[in-house]
Amino acid sequence: MSIQIEGTKKTPAFKLEGNIMELSGRSIPEDAIEYYAEITNLLKKHLQEHGDKFIVNLRLDYINSASKKSLMQMIKYLEKVSQSGQQIVVNWYYDQTDEDMRESGEDLKAMLTLPINVLGN
Repeated sequence: MSIQIEGTKKTPAFKLEGNIMELSGRSIPEDAIEYYAEITNLLKKHLQEHGDKFIVNLRLDYINSASKKSLMQMIKYLEKVSQSGQQIVVNWYYDQTDEDMRESGEDLKAMLTLPINVLGN
């Protein structure tokens, strides 16, 4: 199964292929709740059908506060799935010169029990 949603100036690109999901770009959508609800619904369907290790790569250049909140809800769902036995790993990538994005990744990691790798590139 492969699903792609093209990114825009305000929404990140989404790609779900096999056991890897990736979000990349800027996340400042008009309606963050709706955008991330759509992605979460795609994930729910996918994870119900596939029990393999699942990897989430987040390569966001910028994320506004509404998107952070909605992204957190999506990741909390993944944490719940992980607690039921499925192996899920989240990789938070940030530009090494961007302290705000590094801190956002570290904050996310501190709030959850889900394995989150904060990786500078």
